Amino acid sequence: MAKFCTTCGHEIEETTAVCPNCETPVLGVGVFRKPGPIKSVTATYIFYTALTMALTLTLWITSILESWIMEPTGENPYWLFWVGNDQYFAYFTTLVLLVLGILTFTNSNIEYKREMISRKERLFAIFMFVTSFFFVYIAVIGLLWQV
Repeated sequence: MAKFCTTCGHEIEETTAVCPNCETPVLGVGVFRKPGPIKSVTATYIFYTALTMALTLTLWITSILESWIMEPTGENPYWLFWVGNDQYFAYFTTLVLLVLGILTFTNSNIEYKREMISRKERLFAIFMFVTSFFFVYIAVIGLLWQV
């Protein structure tokens, strides 16, 4: 009994896994590819967490500088164009940093148990996780300071 390709209609044999005309996999015939190496996403999480951490640190520093620069003179220097809103940006990036820190930590635990990452990468992910809570602490202090 002959089979026909569902894509091009070409007649194919029963044991053929791929249509010789259009190279479409034939239904009902198990064609499995050897899986490639599984990539770790912990390094990607660590990169984005570090990037967000640098941005958050910059915003918190300029927020502190704002109180030293703006209050005595009342003028906004041209190079601090975001001053006035930097504290709110810092709160937002702190929340993003917290989420990324939690994702990095949980993902690194999973990948470490599966032996996909080294101990060094896992320790760095734990450092990022703990540091993200430090920034949350700074944000809470900043909020309480305003009250």
